[in-house]
Amino acid sequence: MSLGILVLQAGQPAPALRNRAGDYVDWFADAFGSEIQLEPLPVFQGAPFPDPQLFDGVLMTGSPLSVTDYDREPWMREAGAYMLRASAHKPVLGVCFGEQLLARALGVAVAKNPRGREIGTIDIGLNDEGRAHPILGKLDTTTFNATHEDVAVELPNGATLLAQNAFGVQAFSVDAKILAVQFHPELDAARMRTVIETRAEPLKSEGIYERARDSVRETPAGPQLLARWAASLR
Repeated sequence: MSLGILVLQAGQPAPALRNRAGDYVDWFADAFGSEIQLEPLPVFQGAPFPDPQLFDGVLMTGSPLSVTDYDREPWMREAGAYMLRASAHKPVLGVCFGEQLLARALGVAVAKNPRGREIGTIDIGLNDEGRAHPILGKLDTTTFNATHEDVAVELPNGATLLAQNAFGVQAFSVDAKILAVQFHPELDAARMRTVIETRAEPLKSEGIYERARDSVRETPAGPQLLARWAASLR
């Protein structure tokens, strides 16, 4: 029997990126594989929230939007509260924007990262709790693709830090049900290159285009993380 995952869509890629690489749900569908049934829900457009118990798990995507608009965007507040409520019954995975929104819903501010934009293939460092985590601690590598400008300014109260690097927190958990990651386990090398190419002008103006472009490599730990998270839903 296939698993059903509710995918909270937090936005859409810019048209140039979407035309070449598909929508965020396509990225997750390819990374999860055909045995996982994804139910997209465009919460950024105000779609109503279903009973989370109708699904095996809840996932929130990345977004070109910013959690710094949390106080001005009712859907962000509603989606953050929904994920916390859902975690009482089902596992919740927040990815990039989803990680930041979980942190904000837990009372932590989100802001532009003073270290600058993080984009390309990155390494994260697991701490002792991360190495003991049933998902992160079982991965073959700790190399992933990433693209973000914002960051949660600190770890939420009650959260357990699992991984970080020079750009800040990269993963945390809350109890056994919430896993939040700043990086993008769903992004493969081809799509990561496309993300960088479609953002070439701002990256060049920031002086990081070549570094980002040259960093990209395959990241098998991404689909492995998603597969292990999916296995935990059974």
